[in-house]
Order: sequence, then C-alpha cells, then structure tokens
Amino acid sequence: MQPAQATADDLVVCVDAGGTKTQAVVASRGEGQLWSYRTGSGNCATLGIEAAARVVLEAVQGALREAGYHCPGSKVDSKAGRRETTTIEDKAGRRETTPIEDQGGHSAAVDLPSPPTSAPSVDEEEDEDSDKDDTAPQRASPASAGRGPLFKAVWIGSAGISSRTVSTRFRDEVRRLLAPYCDERTAVWISNDAVLLSAAMLREPGVDRCVCLIAGTGSAGFSFRRSDGEAGQEGGELGEVPGIETVSRAGGWGYVLGDHGSGWRISLAAVQLVLRRYEERRSARRDGAATETMLERRVCAALGVSSPEELIAATYVDRSGEWSGDGDAGSGFYAAEDARKRWMAGATQAVFSAAFGGPSLEGSNSSSSSFNKGGEDRHEDEDDYETSRALAREVLDEAIDDLVALLERLTVDDDGEERTAARADAVPWLMVLGGGLWTEGRFVEMLVSAWSARRGSGGGRRALGRVRVVREPALEAGLYLRTRFLL
Repeated sequence: MQPAQATADDLVVCVDAGGTKTQAVVASRGEGQLWSYRTGSGNCATLGIEAAARVVLEAVQGALREAGYHCPGSKVDSKAGRRETTTIEDKAGRRETTPIEDQGGHSAAVDLPSPPTSAPSVDEEEDEDSDKDDTAPQRASPASAGRGPLFKAVWIGSAGISSRTVSTRFRDEVRRLLAPYCDERTAVWISNDAVLLSAAMLREPGVDRCVCLIAGTGSAGFSFRRSDGEAGQEGGELGEVPGIETVSRAGGWGYVLGDHGSGWRISLAAVQLVLRRYEERRSARRDGAATETMLERRVCAALGVSSPEELIAATYVDRSGEWSGDGDAGSGFYAAEDARKRWMAGATQAVFSAAFGGPSLEGSNSSSSSFNKGGEDRHEDEDDYETSRALAREVLDEAIDDLVALLERLTVDDDGEERTAARADAVPWLMVLGGGLWTEGRFVEMLVSAWSARRGSGGGRRALGRVRVVREPALEAGLYLRTRFLL
C-alpha cells in the first residue's frame, strides 16, 4: 500500500537508542520544528528486547508531549528526561568550515535549548480527561483530533542490533508499542545506532559512499553506500534501511578486546601513565625523577581519587548498582562492568584539557592536589603545563593512530583497491564522525592531519572529500526523514 499524502500535521520520528542515552527527535512538515526528548540507555542487547522497546516508547512519547500532543497512558516523567525544542533552518543554517563541517550544516540549530523544568506537562493539564478510552495521541489543537496515522515514518537505531533475528524481534515489539501512533502505511526502519550516521550521506546530493568513524566511550568504523531502489540492506546484521547498504565495518569489539582510539582507551592510557610515573617517584634514587604534573592531578580528580595509589583499588571496586548516564542504576555483572567502563572513560576530558590548554576540571585544584610530597599545593607553572601537554598529546597521538588504522580498513573500493591519490578521479566519499570525542574540534583536526599525512600528498583527502561531525545522529536522521516523507 502506498503512503498517504503528507498533511501539515503528519510527523516523522527518529530514535537514537544508545548505550548511555536514548534520544527521540520528532519533526513536522507544517510547522517546520523539531522536538526532542532524552532518557536512559536503550541498548537492546543489554536491556533485552522488551525493556529496550519500552525505553524507545518513553522517548517517543516524551518528544510528542513536547510537540503538544497528549499521550494517554504515558509513563513519561517530564522531570526525568531532557526536554528540548528547536526550529529547523535548512537554508539559512548551512555553512562551510573546510575541511571540517558541523553536523548537517545546521550548526545554528543543533544545540537544542531545554525549556524550564517547571513548565506544566500536557498530562498535568488534562488529568480530567485521563479516563478516556482512546489510546492514540491527541494534539492540543483541534486540527488533529481523532486523526491518524500520526507518524509517516519511524527510524530507530538501537545499540545491540547485530543480527537479522534481533532486528526482526525488536521491530515486532516496537510496532506493537507504537501501534497507537502508526498504521500499516507507516514506514518503520530498524537498524543499529551506527547506521543513523549514514543519514549525513543521504542528505548530500552527489555523494554515494561514506565512512563513519565513531569515537566515544567505545569506538567502531563503518562504510556505507547508497543502494538502488527501496530494498536497501535486507535484514543484514545492522538492520534494514531502504536506500543504504553496509559495505564494511572495523572495530567495535568492546573495551575488553578493542575500542582502540576511544574514550576508554585514552583514559586507560592516562591512568597507566599516572601509575607509572608514581612508581618512578617512589623508587627514584636520584634527583630528577618524574615530578608530579598537572595532568596527573587532573586525571585523579576526574576519577574521584585523592592520590595515584588509590587508582588501583578504585578500578577494581564492585560498581554494581551505580548510576550510569541518564538512566537508572543497573544491576548484575554487565551493569557493573558497564559502570566501570564509563567511570574509567571519565578521565578523557582531563587528557583533552591538558593537551589543548583547557581550564582545570572542577575540584582538580582541591583535595586532589594534596598528594604532593609534603602535602603542599604545587603551582601549575609553565614547565608543569608544557610537560603535561606533551604527555597528554602522546596519549592522544596513540589514539589517533588507532583511529587512522580503522579508516584504512574501511577506505577500500569494491575491487579491493585502496582509495589513494592514484584513484583521485573517483567520486569522493564523505567522512562522518560521530561520538563524544569529536566534540573537541582540535581532536578532529588531529585526525584530519594524521589521515592526510598517512595517505600522502593529500590523496586521502581527495578520496574522502569533506569531513562532517554529527553530534546528534537522531537529529541528522530526523531531518532526512522529514525531507523524504513530508516535503
């Protein structure tokens, strides 16, 4: 059955259900606005299919409430999630920042301001109607009262989608929970959350291939290309999205086996450096032993310890039940390990701060300074700063080398040949960067510089074309859905 013609009240929704947080972005045609809502982890591999689908429903209902719809039976607590709204400015917002470009060219609109949490929710205003039997969402305005379907298209990218079986089961459960908001004409796409980054390619005319490099708490790389027709990748390991085919992937092995170049690895390297230098100071029999640095103090402060010797015990402590991300505390082995991983990755900002001259972390000049010999505070003088900067840059250089290695495994043409300067006549690919580490622009510049140097004479740059940083994958994919289904 062909989709019905879109009307001013039709919507699309994209959900980025990641391991740390879940974000739903609802977009409309008539008003040209986006509404967003964030809640906790939506990883279907760790939460289970049913629990992850319920998180998706919570995020979707939260975004709908922000759009002015009443969702009977919604369990969304307006204070539990982050409520956001913004206006799309497709033409005015585009800017070039060669060779690096912000998400989708909409840098003026990607930061979604949070309304005051004291604003009354729609449910609170309409409690007197809560006994009604209808389950479909109703708009605050009469234009949409009783009409359906609400969504023309739904795209859900969930961490943990890794096989056809998982994606099919997740699709069935999502369709069941979202039934009040859809009908048989609604396009429902289910994919791994990494596939959302390919929307940056789909929104670029003339670009048919992209390499996506994810670097957050973990790391992974993917290569996507446009496919002919509506079939797309049919039930592949990363899910099914019409018009997109997954060509290759690299990394994504998890923090025990890999995650090279990630926040976990950067922080781990920093902690190892701190411990190594601490041992040198304790065993030194001569002057000139490694002195304590600003970087070491900031790493310890970021991890909540007062001295390097506390790092070992803090690393192996049982973290069952610890709060992680925007969601509730978890329990069990996996939740404890996930909390340990995120605790360790918390030192990444300390490394960035030392490498790029950022301000001291909150609290880094308080109790964390007291582990200096004799307990006196050390002044972060110029020598200290330069030493810290050099040490931090060494850690980041190693991470960049790992990420470039991922790129090299992904930048291979269909005939198995690398896309080097000799093949510069080929249509350029787009490099899409996703994950929290890329919010630091100077880290992006390090990657671009290292990639260009590795490929030689700019060959790699010509082969890959532009670089785009996607800070909000749900927003990027939501804008694509809006263009495809509503305009």
